Amino acid sequence: MQDAIQAERAQAAAVAEELRRIAQEEQKRAVALAVADATAEVCRKTRAESDAELVKLRRAVDTTALWYEDLLDAARAEKDRCMERTEEAERKLVETERGKAKAEKELADVRSQLTETERGLASAKSDLANLESILLHSANRLKEMESKLSVADRRVFEMEQKLQASNASMSVGDESSAYGNRDDKEEDEESSIGCGVIADDEYADSEVEQNRCCARAVKRREAQLIVAHGLKIEEQRKRHERQMRRQLEMLMDQRQQQLEQLQNRQDNRLQRKNEQQKQYQEQQAQQAQQEQQEQQEQQEQ
Repeated sequence: MQDAIQAERAQAAAVAEELRRIAQEEQKRAVALAVADATAEVCRKTRAESDAELVKLRRAVDTTALWYEDLLDAARAEKDRCMERTEEAERKLVETERGKAKAEKELADVRSQLTETERGLASAKSDLANLESILLHSANRLKEMESKLSVADRRVFEMEQKLQASNASMSVGDESSAYGNRDDKEEDEESSIGCGVIADDEYADSEVEQNRCCARAVKRREAQLIVAHGLKIEEQRKRHERQMRRQLEMLMDQRQQQLEQLQNRQDNRLQRKNEQQKQYQEQQAQQAQQEQQEQQEQQEQ
């Protein structure tokens, strides 16, 4: 009886233990279900928030994509404009090269003109040197004529002395007159026009006066010729000197103008070339910056 009771107690204890275990498992299952429900609720909320955030992100992506498409279209348009500018710059560069070749040709022409001008200047200098030599020769001739004039003065003085001697010795007037006529024959023939007196052997006083008149006429004539020749030479020298000076000034002015024009052309050509190079470099820099920006946008996408 006691064995049966103990067995029953043991069985009851086992059942109770099993019930406790089942209760604990049920409790654990309930807790797990509650946790699962809470977790599911949190997951639903998180999913809803994620869906809303995803919608926002999709909208932002769509907006960003449209913005990037607009930027890409603008970049393509700017690239086309840069290509057009580059082509225009290349055309301008070709035109500049042509203008440079033309300017070099004009420079060669100007240099040839300058060479011709220098040759003309050298010719003018040689003409001036020749003129100076001619003037020197004329001065020498003038000195020679002055020396001849002094000789003529001495001869006139000698003639006057002879005439005085002739007047002093009237007794031998015929012989003295003949001797004086032989000495002054050539001068009387050259100055007969200036004298205007016909010789008369019958009158000694008239002959003496005639000789004096002829001597003075010869002297005046020689002096007039020398002075006229000197004035003529001096006038020619001054006129030729003024002409040479004007030609030289004209040549120098022409050369100065040509040099100024050449310098202005070179300055203008250099300025245009610098501006075109600067514009071309700016276009290249803009194009490189746009390409770099496009690459960055592609990498971000």
